[in-house]
Amino acid sequence: VTITAGSAAVYAGAPNAGAHYPLAFLSTGQSFIIPELAAEEVASVQSGSEFSYSLTAAPAPTPTPPPATDTATPLPTITSPPTATPTTCTDPDACDPGTDNSQLITWSCNSSPCPWGTTLTDEALVWPEALGATSSRLGYTTSAAIYLPANTATGLRITITSGSATIYAGQPNAGSHYPLAALATGQSHVLTGLAPGEVVSVQSSAEFAYEFTWQSAATATPTATDPTLTPTTETSTPTAVPTEATPTATIVACTDPSACNPVSSIDAHWRCNIPNCAAPDWVG
Repeated sequence: VTITAGSAAVYAGAPNAGAHYPLAFLSTGQSFIIPELAAEEVASVQSGSEFSYSLTAAPAPTPTPPPATDTATPLPTITSPPTATPTTCTDPDACDPGTDNSQLITWSCNSSPCPWGTTLTDEALVWPEALGATSSRLGYTTSAAIYLPANTATGLRITITSGSATIYAGQPNAGSHYPLAALATGQSHVLTGLAPGEVVSVQSSAEFAYEFTWQSAATATPTATDPTLTPTTETSTPTAVPTEATPTATIVACTDPSACNPVSSIDAHWRCNIPNCAAPDWVG
């Protein structure tokens, strides 16, 4: 599936399931090969706005050509960029900051329910062992630890330095994890407001590079590079009031609406908890 204009998400799941899980979030020019799905599952491509797409069958494996009989000029050795994450870091402070490339991860079914088939692969951020990340979800075991517990992840700033990736969060055994932010090159997101017991992962359908560093959740201030923010453009010239400072924070001890001005929005996690509810978790 290739998105040629706009953006869309690829979903999969059983026809009568309460929620379908996201396989990929694609923007213009991005492609995704749908992996092997369970026998009864269906796939869909959806968006909140119009998009254009193209569909092609997955290419057949290219046979390996026989070795040349004449002497050929050897290709230069491609060296991966060095990582700033100490491979032997023993605590979060020693792993701060961390810089590396994503790794191709395989989800292998070794229990149940395994809703996505026997195996699937995707690029993901692999957390240093000292951070206590896990590698189990819904009957699958990942080839490396990609699920970081919320108590460690809170206050973490993740920056994509090359490529693009999506940050997900949710309970380990939830049917789907909700996207926190879809980041392109140069964009950052600070992890705040995670629920107890949740885990965080950073995934993509293509290789990406990243950097992470911790900052206090109480002082975390989203920057203009955070894609979850929409900066407001001021169209008129404000009148200066020299005797009154511009308020910058919500008054904590306000007792009526006029005393609570201004207020600031925050990222909120929404979860449907009434009977017969089919909507997955979302953030907004």
